Amino acid sequence: MDMFGSLGTVSGNVEGNLVVDHPSSLAAPGNLSLRVIFDPIADESKIKTQLGGKLGSRIDLRIKPPILPAFNVGGRLADVDIALETDLDFDYMSKTTFLSMDSQKITGIGFDAIIAVADLELQMEQTVSFSLGAGGVVGLITATHLDSGFTRTTAFGAADAWVPWSVLLDRPGYWQIAFGDISLNSNRFSHRLDVNLVARLWALVLGDLGRLQAGVTVFQGTPFELIFDKVDSLGSFDVHVPEPGVLPLLLLAGVMARPLGLCQGI
Repeated sequence: MDMFGSLGTVSGNVEGNLVVDHPSSLAAPGNLSLRVIFDPIADESKIKTQLGGKLGSRIDLRIKPPILPAFNVGGRLADVDIALETDLDFDYMSKTTFLSMDSQKITGIGFDAIIAVADLELQMEQTVSFSLGAGGVVGLITATHLDSGFTRTTAFGAADAWVPWSVLLDRPGYWQIAFGDISLNSNRFSHRLDVNLVARLWALVLGDLGRLQAGVTVFQGTPFELIFDKVDSLGSFDVHVPEPGVLPLLLLAGVMARPLGLCQGI
């Protein structure tokens, strides 16, 4: 058996909101404490695959009639087109492996060698596996002191539970806190193509030779990581840091929520 043609395409997207819980001011220069969570949007994240190509096979028979010498007969079965698609939904970040399957059944193909006939039925099944890393999304927090233009960056990660982070704001004045360069932490994709063959054989003189059934994996992809686009800039908020010794009149709490969409295609 041989298979040739395109092994297909993979496309997908991961959708969610990045939520940041933060104060709007500090009592003095120091660390800004904040919490970050990635909140997936239900029924929006998908992985899709399309597989197309042709599958061909050959059957060779050795027939021994009762009063005649044994002889070989065989032939190549007609090439058949493969068209398999999977559509996988998921709505949370975890180590869970998500599976999606599609199958295609083809009948009425075979060969006729006059003295021997073979009818073949193919049942093709594609299995797709996709899993997300435990780290959710990762990116950079950029803190910019608006009076001087001084900046510093801090790496962060966010999953489906609150994660604490801190950013050093060591100068009085207003700081802009921005989130960007965001991507998936890790993922793992693989797919497999299995074929189940059912052949009905018949030969002149000998009559019906019965059925032959066998299953075989014709393609087992090596797991690899899908490359998703990064989100360059997601949003920002300002934090006020008073001069040392100056008591702020009011300390407010703020929450920033921004939609985040990560897409992939190969």
